[in-house]
Amino acid sequence: MLVLLPFLLFGCQRGKGFLYQKPIFRETGNTPRSITAADFNKDGFIDAAVANFSPNDGVSLFLGDKDDRLFYKGLLGTGKDPFFITSADLNLDGRVDIITANSGSNDISILYGKGDGDFTPPEPIETGRSPRSVVVCDMNGDKRPDLAVVNSLDNSISIYLGDKERGFAFMQDLKTGLHPYSAAIGYFNRDKKPDLAVANVESNDIMIFHSNKDGRFNNGIARGAGLGPSYIATADFNRDGVDDLVVANFNSNTVSILSGMGAGDFSSSAIIYSGIRPISIAVGDLNLDGYPDIVVANFGSNYISILPGRGDMTFANAINIEVGSGPSSIAIADLNRDMRPDLIVTNSNSNNIAILLSK
Repeated sequence: MLVLLPFLLFGCQRGKGFLYQKPIFRETGNTPRSITAADFNKDGFIDAAVANFSPNDGVSLFLGDKDDRLFYKGLLGTGKDPFFITSADLNLDGRVDIITANSGSNDISILYGKGDGDFTPPEPIETGRSPRSVVVCDMNGDKRPDLAVVNSLDNSISIYLGDKERGFAFMQDLKTGLHPYSAAIGYFNRDKKPDLAVANVESNDIMIFHSNKDGRFNNGIARGAGLGPSYIATADFNRDGVDDLVVANFNSNTVSILSGMGAGDFSSSAIIYSGIRPISIAVGDLNLDGYPDIVVANFGSNYISILPGRGDMTFANAINIEVGSGPSSIAIADLNRDMRPDLIVTNSNSNNIAILLSK
């Protein structure tokens, strides 16, 4: 097992292929917890939506424009205490929709996009207790998006299949470890069917669920992680055609990298020391070298860590960038259409987002 230490730098950061302008800040509602980026108004510029973990603040919507800005559009209603947000074209009308997991009202909200930056009123779907994450994917092969919802207090994941007539219909509950916090879709066993990976905070493990062809999943297989795994993401880090896993371990201040073996199982490849309280992860090719890189939001350190991928399950020393107080989630998107990925970070304690434009 390889253990890596971060290379600590602050301010304007650069490494090979990594250079960002000073952060631009935009105010949000109270306790911005999660972010998603997409072109909501079909003008060719990336927009952003932020879930504010507050009973009354819902979602802050920001629209992009030709001057490289994200300007505040307004608040969107949701259920109580939206903890997580994502976006996708759920009804296949060519417009991007928004989905929030509302931990205070035990439901998810779907806001259907109108294609002009406006959305329909939120449509709730009842879930288990304290939903913390939503994954969107076609799980049964009918070419329609389905949903997997992580229910933290029920120790479960609920599967909802997309239906042209009824919206989403409940399909299955999956038993997880203790206090599941995050889920990700990946292809782990070369059967071309999407599998699920879940991070369980209190049982200090992850679980892998392999899918059947009808959208159902088999019982989960537990694998060890660090202490307090709070977020999980997938990518093919070594380019072998099998998805690997990266896990943020909130209580051990580490990131675990697990290599996919191709038969649905994983081997531990590396433990990387992050900042304090790593809470969220984003994966993308930030320096355009063809290898996935990892970005970690360190809630207790007030900076993000970029882990440059080498394409062989190893990573270069971390590049740390100060962003604000309590960074909690990250979106990767090309905001200024220069063909280079930019970053947007939610800062839960300073009630804003930090925009990092690549240079």
